[in-house]
Amino acid sequence: MPHESFWSMVHHFFADITHFDGKFFNTVGILIRKPGFLSEEYVKGRRNSYLNPIRMYVFTSALFFLIFFTVFNPHDINFSGKKVENGITEGTAALLKEGYKNANTKEDSLAIEKALKSLTDSSAKKDSGIKGEDDNKPNISTRFDPIDSNYKTVREYDSVQSSLPAGKRDNWFKRTLERKSLNLGERFKENEPEFWRTVIGKFLHTLPYMLFVSLPLYALFLKLLYVRRKKFYYADHGLFLIHLYIFTFILLLLFLGITKLKNYLHQGWMGLLQTGLIIFGFIYALLAVKFFYKQGWAKTISKFILFNILCIIALLLLFALFFVFSLFQL
Repeated sequence: MPHESFWSMVHHFFADITHFDGKFFNTVGILIRKPGFLSEEYVKGRRNSYLNPIRMYVFTSALFFLIFFTVFNPHDINFSGKKVENGITEGTAALLKEGYKNANTKEDSLAIEKALKSLTDSSAKKDSGIKGEDDNKPNISTRFDPIDSNYKTVREYDSVQSSLPAGKRDNWFKRTLERKSLNLGERFKENEPEFWRTVIGKFLHTLPYMLFVSLPLYALFLKLLYVRRKKFYYADHGLFLIHLYIFTFILLLLFLGITKLKNYLHQGWMGLLQTGLIIFGFIYALLAVKFFYKQGWAKTISKFILFNILCIIALLLLFALFFVFSLFQL
């Protein structure tokens, strides 16, 4: 039996996932051009001409998050001030620039230059490990403490708790929170920026799971809003949302692409294009709701607004839950 080439395997992989026989592109085209149409077709049983929505959701979400995590790296976030020339932070450089603008005499400019030299020398000493005059003073800065604990270490906290009567000890939740905070404080010590980079990195990697959890929850909201429309089952609302999620992934991919081009080309008009995409996304969602549920504009708009309010509240709660979950994954 002949061996299959690498490119042949790649071709079969994409063909199996997306049915690159024309069905994938045909489905995407209809999805973008006709809001709500695909969902109606599936509810009516006309499905053979279109790509399976579950398969399409898996592919588009995987593609989106693959590109998203490639483009966005939490470790590129600078919480402490980005350095520019001679070790001076952007904030300091901005202040110096403003000072030069307001300098009226040569003496003023010399004073500003002296301040710049002093800051540069101080930064150089810190980077090289050379102690300055103020380095011998006691360090009054506190260590990094996520929840402002009264204890310094987990061992100290456990020792105090074990010495207390059973009725005066912290409950399970407070004990878990306290020990986790102390553990993070010991691990990251005074390096708070690294803590936030790590947490954000963990949190961002929970986004696919958060979206997966949000889908049945949002479908429940639609079920309640359209409870009188007996022809729609719970699964129909879920199907509608799957198509809406797929469209959102495609729109976000375009948004990320424009963002990268904007950062590379430095063209201001691309910001208008990004704003246009966001507006188009909201209009598309409204038209999809109108077409799929077939109610008047007044009911459609009012329910659309209420649905979005419920989604925002639920999303904030999910953000909080998954953020806490990310903390406990550290």
